[in-house]
Amino acid sequence: MKKLRILASILCAFSSHINGASLVINGDFESGNTVFSSQYSYAPASNTTEGEYTVRTDPENWNNLFAATPDHTSGVGNMLVVNGATTGNPYFWQEIVPVSSFTGYDFSAWISTAVAGGPADLYVEINGVLVGSLFTAPDLPGTWENWSEQWMSGSATMADIRIYNSDTSTFPNDFYVDDISFMAAVPIPAAAWLFGSGLLGLVGVAMRKAT
Repeated sequence: MKKLRILASILCAFSSHINGASLVINGDFESGNTVFSSQYSYAPASNTTEGEYTVRTDPENWNNLFAATPDHTSGVGNMLVVNGATTGNPYFWQEIVPVSSFTGYDFSAWISTAVAGGPADLYVEINGVLVGSLFTAPDLPGTWENWSEQWMSGSATMADIRIYNSDTSTFPNDFYVDDISFMAAVPIPAAAWLFGSGLLGLVGVAMRKAT
């Protein structure tokens, strides 16, 4: 049985995907309002109208109607705080990153709702093309939910990532964003797959002998 457990552990290691570092810089917003771009208006002190954003630890002090939610990363750091736009179709976050052609990438972000009663509907475009489908922010303020999509680069060597909110309600369509990441999903080399398949056979034989 000890050998069986060792074989199973090795097989699990070979059956996993290895993710590289995120290509998004300052995805946790700990460096403040830097690196990324936005078509929303930056309002560092307080929120006075729709279509504004800030980066801070205390969203309630930016807009007293917003839930006092700790950031997702550490509970004491920065997050992107957004008062959804009600006209046009501006993106609230954008970053352009280099990518490898013909490679799969994983996009991920954590989303929370600022005010109950009308969660935002978010979507991401890469190089002008919709990726995945709409993501509706959680109904309950004070909670974080993960949003993830997959993208294939094709012949592209750059990824222009833009995130939008399709909800143009005047109130409420406000939300928080944290820990945006974009990383290549590195597949297991063919030789490793073959070795893993061999281990799978050994595990199966061992299991049959153990019963």
